[in-house]
Parts: sequence; C-alpha cells; structure tokens
Amino acid sequence: MSILSELKAVSVVRPKSQPSIVIRRNKLISKLHDQLQCVKAKIKGEEYVQTKYVSLKKDSGERVELAKQRRLKPWWFTSESGNLVFEIKYGSKRLEIAKGKTGFEAKTLTELETAVETLKKAVAEGELDDSLNFVADIISRRIHKRTN
Repeated sequence: MSILSELKAVSVVRPKSQPSIVIRRNKLISKLHDQLQCVKAKIKGEEYVQTKYVSLKKDSGERVELAKQRRLKPWWFTSESGNLVFEIKYGSKRLEIAKGKTGFEAKTLTELETAVETLKKAVAEGELDDSLNFVADIISRRIHKRTN
C-alpha cells in the first residue's frame, strides 16, 4: 500500500476572487484573533506585542528586512460596574452584536477569552454579516466621498 493512498485526492478549481462578505469576515476574524492573543497575554500578566516584518532599502540600494513591534490596543475596557466590556470594531466603527447593542460584558478575563472565541465562531458562521455589511458600506461611502 502506497503512502499517497492514505490521502484523499480531489480535483479543485481555485476561485479567482472571493465574495466581499468572505473577505470582511476573514479580516474581522483576524482582528478578533489578535484580540484573543491580547487577552491571553493579559491573563499571564504580559503585554501582547505584534511583530511585523518590513523591507527597507538602504542608501547603498541593498534591501534589508527589519522586525517592527507594535503594541495592540485592546477592544475592552472596565465599566463603572467593574465588569469588562468588549466592543467589536470594523475599521473605526463599532459593530452591533444585537439591536442597539455594540458590546458585551464579562466579569473576568477568562470569561472574556471564551466570549471572544465564541465571537470568532459566530463571525465565521455569518451571524454578524448584516452588521458587518452595514458598517463596511458606511466606511466605503466615506472613502468615495473624499475621492470624488
């Protein structure tokens, strides 16, 4: 028995482009993943720092790749009642989770961690698509207004 026979072979045609809602979902899931890493670091008592690699050109014309560190701003804050409040943001706008509500509360950081994981699953399933499309349309209208 060959080793390749253990794999499931399929014929696939890769799509040329994805629907805009899938791109928006993936972008939001990526940002939620960053926030989840931030929560996990906060639980450990550390500060989460993102590392981004940038390619720069020296005066001599040589290209050098540098690692830049960027601190991530958390999407949560402590409310007057002492609970943690987490708001989902797309661009600079807050997304509505439920009608008229843009955030949710958690009592502890571990509760916040499970809530962010649940949010990631909800976004992947398309439960926030209406709110995501609404905010993305507002942002795109603002961008197009500036360019015209």
